[in-house]
Amino acid sequence: MIYLMAMKNVQVGNIEKLLEPIIRGEVTISEHPDHIRAQAIWAIKKAVSDRIEYTHNLLWPILADVTQPLSIRIVAYETLMSQMPNMQRIMNIYWLMTQEPNNHLYNYHLTTLKGLANSVDPCLTPIREMARKILRFTRIRPITTQLSSKQFVDYTDPMYEFGESWNIAWILEELTGTPYAGYFEYHNSFARKSTNRMGVSNNVPIQHKLYNIGIFIIHERLMKSIEIKKHIAYSISYIHIYFYRI
Repeated sequence: MIYLMAMKNVQVGNIEKLLEPIIRGEVTISEHPDHIRAQAIWAIKKAVSDRIEYTHNLLWPILADVTQPLSIRIVAYETLMSQMPNMQRIMNIYWLMTQEPNNHLYNYHLTTLKGLANSVDPCLTPIREMARKILRFTRIRPITTQLSSKQFVDYTDPMYEFGESWNIAWILEELTGTPYAGYFEYHNSFARKSTNRMGVSNNVPIQHKLYNIGIFIIHERLMKSIEIKKHIAYSISYIHIYFYRI
């Protein structure tokens, strides 16, 4: 896990080629291989940001495979969506989601589109327009339980050109609805230039029930805090928090 974090931060060499066998599931590592696969996809996200065709060939089969674990499919979805604006990509995802049986992934997709469609950041204008067009034809499924989701909120001062955004995502265990993976990112900018970024992520193996309870409490308090204090900024370095079995 530490090696994957280092690869993500350093971004030296073709790490996607090194991690490709793990991502495809051809090589199994550790007693939690799904956890490692998800982190490997997350590690290459920046490295493949401008490699549209390669990313599609690597991650689209994972996203489209309904037998893959939810966390891996969501991380694949995140990486594919990060290569916007790309009308062909978002249309492919739209048609895939029309037949998607997993309500967690579908709701994650829907809330992602809503966040982008409501963005006020001028830099996201092309993406915002695409998201609004697709959202008009995206069916809202009835929700009977808490589902995995993503919330994106941003703000831009038109006079002083100060901007900030919050990105919050949670992946819930499908049977219990308990959050076991997710992240929170805060980003601010001035004159459309990034000035600071802070983030916290967690990924807890599902069977660690005690940790799951703790993450659930953090999830509930964080969501309430974001609603109350949307414009409070914290200037600390980007960090990752992981929970391991003692």
